[in-house]
Amino acid sequence: MAGYIRSPMRTRSFSSMRNHSLGRWARKYDKITMLSGVTGLRLTQLGVPSLVRFGEPTWLNCSYALDRGERLYSIKWYKDNVEIYSHIPGEVPATKAFQHPGVDIDLGRSTVSDLFLRSTDAMSDGRYRCEVSQEVSFTTERAKKDLLVYDIPDSDPVVVGLHSAYRTNDLVNATCYFGPLKGTSCSLSWYINGTKVKKELESLMDRVHDDGRVTLVRSLVFSVQPRHVDHKGKLRLRCRGQIGVTYQLNSEEIRVRARTNSSRLHVIRGTEMGGPQIAGLYSSYRKHDGLVATCRTRESLAGHRDNLTWFVNDRNASDWTSLYPAVELDSIHVQDSELQLRVPLTPGNFQRNELRLRCGMMRGERFTRVAEVSAHVMHHRFSDNTIRSDYRSLSLQSVLTFL
Repeated sequence: MAGYIRSPMRTRSFSSMRNHSLGRWARKYDKITMLSGVTGLRLTQLGVPSLVRFGEPTWLNCSYALDRGERLYSIKWYKDNVEIYSHIPGEVPATKAFQHPGVDIDLGRSTVSDLFLRSTDAMSDGRYRCEVSQEVSFTTERAKKDLLVYDIPDSDPVVVGLHSAYRTNDLVNATCYFGPLKGTSCSLSWYINGTKVKKELESLMDRVHDDGRVTLVRSLVFSVQPRHVDHKGKLRLRCRGQIGVTYQLNSEEIRVRARTNSSRLHVIRGTEMGGPQIAGLYSSYRKHDGLVATCRTRESLAGHRDNLTWFVNDRNASDWTSLYPAVELDSIHVQDSELQLRVPLTPGNFQRNELRLRCGMMRGERFTRVAEVSAHVMHHRFSDNTIRSDYRSLSLQSVLTFL
C-alpha cells in the first residue's frame, strides 16, 4: 500500500537528484518535486514513450526522490502486471532482469532508474508500471503508463498482376501489397479513375507475420469498359494504404485521501506523465465538499480539438464534467482546451479511503501512401480497342495528419 511520510519539507539540490535519474531529466524533475508539496518518498517522473516504432530501442525512466536520511529499499518494473526488472540494494545480485515476451533489457546500459530496451516488437505493447519502496516504513509509490508499438512500410504499396495490353471486356486481375505494418487501424483501398472501388470487386488476403506485423493484400478483378477510361484516354488505377495510430496521453493521478483521526481529506499530487495538466485543486478539503478541477491541454493545430476525458477511480466521469470553449492564443491558432470536473467528496465515491482522479486525451496520427497505375487507350492505332498498360509507381511523400 502506498503511504504518506509526515516529515518536514526538505528540498533537494539538482546535484543530489542527478543520482536517481538521467541528467537530461533531472532539472525538470527537481522543479516538479519542489512544486508538489509532498515530503518523503515520491515519484517525480515516469518516462515511458507513448509510441515506439517497431524494432527501435527505447528508454524507460522512473525518477524518484527521498528526504535526507532515507534509503531506497527497492525499485521494480512490471509489464502487464508481470515483474520484468528489480533493483534491491540489499540483495546479491542487487539488479535482476526477468525474461518476458517483447522485453529485451540491456543491464549493461541500464541504471537504477533507467531501463534500456535493446529493441521492440509487437509483444512490447502494454502497460508498464514502476514501483519504488523505501526502507523501514516500506512505503511504496507507483505509476503506470501504456506503450504502443507501431510500424509503417518504408515503401509505397506494390501492384502486381497487370498485363501489357487489354481489350475491351478483358478481365483485369491486379493485386496490391502494403506492409509489413502495425497500427491501431489499417486499410488498403482500390480506386478506378479516382472513384473508390466497391467492396464486391475486391478480395482480402491479409498475411500475418510471425513477428506480429501484417501485410495488407487486396486483389481487384473487373472487366474493362469504356466508362473506366477518363477524358484523356487513360485508365487509372490507384492503390491507397492508410495506417492509423491512436493512443492516450494521461495527466498525473491525483489522490484525495482520508487519514485516520483527521476530519480533512488531503490531496496528493501524482507523477508527471507528459499529458494534460490539472489545475484548480486545494491541498485539502472537508468531507462532503465539492471538488472542482480543470484539465487543460495546449493544442498546436488549427481546427484540432483534443478529446479530453476525466476518470474517477479509473471510470469515465463524463456525468461530472463540462467542456470550456477553446481559446485562440496566438496567430497560428494555438488553442487551450479545458474540461472541468465537479465531483462530490462523499463516502460512496471513495475506494479504500481514497479517491483517484486523472485526465486523459486521445491523440492520433495517420500515415497515407499511394501507388498509381495508368493504362493508355489506343483507339486509332488499334482497331480492336486494345488498351496498353503503362505501369508506374508514384513515390508520393507520406502524409501525416492528426485524426
